[in-house]
Amino acid sequence: MFQFDEDVNDVVPMTKAAAAGQAAQTAVPSTASAPTATGGPAEPTLVAAPTTLSDADADFDASIYSNNLSKLKVPTGTVARFAILGPVADGFRHYAPDSKTYYACISKRDGKRPAIVEQAECCKLWGEAKFYRSALILHYTGADPKTGKLNGNSSWQLEALVVAGAGWGQIKNVAPEGVKLGDLDYKATPRTSGFGLEFSVQANAAAWKKSSPEIQAQIVAEVERLKCQLPVKLGKVLIPVQIKAIAGQARSGGDLEALAELD
Repeated sequence: MFQFDEDVNDVVPMTKAAAAGQAAQTAVPSTASAPTATGGPAEPTLVAAPTTLSDADADFDASIYSNNLSKLKVPTGTVARFAILGPVADGFRHYAPDSKTYYACISKRDGKRPAIVEQAECCKLWGEAKFYRSALILHYTGADPKTGKLNGNSSWQLEALVVAGAGWGQIKNVAPEGVKLGDLDYKATPRTSGFGLEFSVQANAAAWKKSSPEIQAQIVAEVERLKCQLPVKLGKVLIPVQIKAIAGQARSGGDLEALAELD
């Protein structure tokens, strides 16, 4: 069974360096026949074996750039039931309104969340960055879209829950005192006013933990396969020359040539 940290909100955040050390693997569908609230036996889904890379590909980690891990999206008028699996990645990011794109902040900070000690081009272009977390969750895609209750359709999918610091704080606040975040099932609903999601507790025991050992093992394997993608879900990572180009400041042939090479 997957072993959780003492408290998911204290999971050591992943870094891009740690993510880059993950081995590239072949995409395996995340959707499967899965946990039931009753813990009845479920037939495990076959998982494809990883593809062996050639020597020429040995230094390229395709998993970091893969789109296998989708973000949790909750349509208006529906709810999404999920459990937090860990690990968690966090960092600062900017929103570019012109392109409607999030970009990772590359300014240097003295520690985890203090003030900037060396401002990068991104902050000059897009202003103050905001702190976000990206958590690996198990989305019960077969749950009732109106109530979040399990209704016999036990399909599931691993996804990334991307929330601002305040959103993560709400998840912590709705959990009962003394209960670990990873032991619960949650319900996410779109905010009635404004942007983002609201969270509440759906069940005091995560349904997937009552599933068969085979299903739990499959979930654990998916966690290991997909966790390296969490950092890039926070936003696209650009180098200064690319940010200058976006700002219309790249005028020298050298900058444009470097940007062309990156593209």
